[in-house]
Order: sequence, then structure tokens, then C-alpha cells
Amino acid sequence: MLKLIFSILSLSLLSLSAQDTQSIQRGKVLYDNICFSCHGKNLEGGVGFNLKDHEWIHGNNPQQISEIIKKGFPDKGMIAFGAIYKDPQIKDITNFILSRQEGLRDVEYKIFHDVDIESGIDWDTQKPDKTGKSKLPYPNFQLPEVDQFAMSYKGKIIIPAHAAGSFKLVGMFRQDKGFELFIDGEKIPIKLEKRNRFKEVIQLSAGVHDFELRFIKIFRFASFNMDLHGKVRIPLSIDSYRSSIKKQHIVHAGDSFKIIRKRIKNYAAGSIAVNHADRSTYIINPDNAQITAFWEGQSLDIGPNINERGQHDSLPLGKTQIKVGDAIIPQINQQAAKMTYRGYSSHPQPKFLFSNDKSKLEISSELNGQSLLLTYSFLNANQDKLSLKIPAGLKISSEDGRVNDNVFIPNPNKQTQFTLAIPVKEKK
Repeated sequence: MLKLIFSILSLSLLSLSAQDTQSIQRGKVLYDNICFSCHGKNLEGGVGFNLKDHEWIHGNNPQQISEIIKKGFPDKGMIAFGAIYKDPQIKDITNFILSRQEGLRDVEYKIFHDVDIESGIDWDTQKPDKTGKSKLPYPNFQLPEVDQFAMSYKGKIIIPAHAAGSFKLVGMFRQDKGFELFIDGEKIPIKLEKRNRFKEVIQLSAGVHDFELRFIKIFRFASFNMDLHGKVRIPLSIDSYRSSIKKQHIVHAGDSFKIIRKRIKNYAAGSIAVNHADRSTYIINPDNAQITAFWEGQSLDIGPNINERGQHDSLPLGKTQIKVGDAIIPQINQQAAKMTYRGYSSHPQPKFLFSNDKSKLEISSELNGQSLLLTYSFLNANQDKLSLKIPAGLKISSEDGRVNDNVFIPNPNKQTQFTLAIPVKEKK
């Protein structure tokens, strides 16, 4: 869902009182304590989405943001902070997030067919051949379906208080005329230098500013780049926006572990990746308690997932030792276990919980020396037997049982808990 409720956001930004300023400061402290680890130090996004740009998935007005923080999305890795913070604290975090909004919003375009630089155009009176609202709020001269045209874009620029002041308007424009930029109704002089590049200094105060861009096509390829460079970088064209997006974002676990719930290429929806110390990663499918991948090294590049708001899959950063489509499969009495996923725990180590009306299964993991240890704990009212189908080619060892025909069978005294070891190289 795009940020469609711009008027509410604008009013929120323009009506900040001294009390709101104090709330923002409190919200920043709370954000810096916990939110930054997923959403980035500057709200730029990380494991979680960017919180300061034009696009929101679950709504962008104050009530919606507060509700998201309060209830979270546990199935996607965001906990419900309503269990940790009180309503006034959640409101403070919401106010801080709103205070950091930046860039173009609410951009609408008009297209005029068969207009050239010689004939010119009366922008205020001529009837456009097509109008619309930009899905991405950036000028895009590839939209017209005719070869010769003129376009105008009108919208808003949000400048957050922490970034207000002097900006350099920089970019590249293929034409030497047919291009006009207005901010708050004032025409911005643009002088092209070498290679049709420009750099102008402008002053922008905190708040919401009117933005208008007018363009008459002359050059064959109607493309341009334009950005505001100051304490923040604000793209002002579709090409600048695309170049500003980080193409890669690798999730690091550091010296600990990281549980990542993002869509993963080649694996079932809802799969969860667990990385230990950037030395080993496995993927578990919560629908069936099966471990479907294992590789050494870093975990996932979630950049495609972040940048396209979940429309693209995250990319594994290693070659799995488990063939795609195969898995470590829990079996009860030699049949694939059918159990319901109950959630996971992250203290002191990752642990995934499953159950049915007769059994409980817990799968936990930890890195120990040069091995990833997978521990299976099994409680069953009928004394059923748990075994594991081991995929061909995956090296494992265990003091708690043996492998026979690719099936791990725990020792009689280890029926309720046993551990597998998968070798892991030292980190280079």
C-alpha cells in the first residue's frame, strides 16, 4: 500500500507544538534503544522496512503506525511492543517516526501530446491529454506513450527539521532548455555545466513545500537525474530514486545469532533462516518442522525484499548442502511428523516449538567450536519413536544415535533428546 493519506501526514508535521517536540525527543531515545536494530540508525531500513520514505505497507497515519508498533507482526519477526511499552511511549515513537519523513509525496502528472519547444505551451490553460497520480512519487519522463510531448509534475517535498537548511540541487539533464523547476512557486535557476550537469545551492526550511516540474521534450531520450544533497539525500526523479536504493543488504549475526523471517528464493513461504555468527545458516520450514537448507558463511541478502517491499525474494549467500526439495525430516514411527508450529524462542539460543494432540517437539541450535549443533527434544504420551530422515550428502555426526540408510535413529536412552553435529569451518 502506498502512502495515500498525505494530508494527515502534512497536518501532523505542520502542527508540532513544544509538547510534541519533547515527545519526539523521547521517541528518539526509545527508537535508538531498540527499533534501530531492524529499521536502521536513520530509519533507512535494514531487516525491517525504510520508515522515512514515500511507501508504507500497513498504513502511515499516526493511529495506524501506533497500532503497528503495539501489535507487531510476530509471524514476520516484529514483536508486539505493546507488551513492552505503554501507550504514551508508543505515541512518542510514532511522533519521532513522523518527524523524520522526507522527500516527495502526493505527486500528480499531466501529459500534453504533440507539444514542442517552438510552439510552447500555456501550462495553466491548456488541457492535458492525460493526467494521473504517480505510483512512485517521482517525475518519470518514460510515462508518455507518444514520441513528442510536454509534462508537468506537481506535488510536495517534506523537509524534516533535522535536515533543514542549505541544500545542493544537483543532477544531469540532456537538454539545454525545455526544463523548469519551481519550489513554493519560485523558479529555481538551473545552469548547465560540463556534460549537461548542474549544481545549485538552495535553502529549504523544515516542513512541507510545493514542488512543480515542467518539461518539454527535445532530446530523443527523455531522462534526467536530480537530487537534493544536504544533511540527507532526497531524490527528485525516478532515475535518482532507483540509483539511491541499496541493491544489497546482508543480514549479519556478529558474534551471536540472527533469526530472519523473510521470503527466501527457492524455499517455501514462511520459511525461517537462522544464522550463527556469520559461520553457518540453516532454513527451517515451520509448516512441517523440516530443515530444508544448510550452508556455511553469511545468511541472506534481503535487499531485494526490502527495496521492493516484499515483492522479491531474499537471496541465500551460500550453496546449500541439502538439495533443494530435500530436508532433514522428523519422523514419528517412521512417518513424516505432522505437527503444528507454536512459535520460536530466542533465549538463550534459537528454539522452534511444535506440537500435536499427543506430542511436543522442540528444535534448538547453537554453534560450538567447529560444529553447528541441532538438538531435538521430543515428548510423547504414547511412547512413539522419533527419527530423522537425513538428506544424502549432508555430513552429520552424533554420540546420541546412528545413521542407517539415511535415517538417524537415536539410542534407546536418548529418545527424548538427542543432538546432531554438522561440521562448520572456522570463519576466515
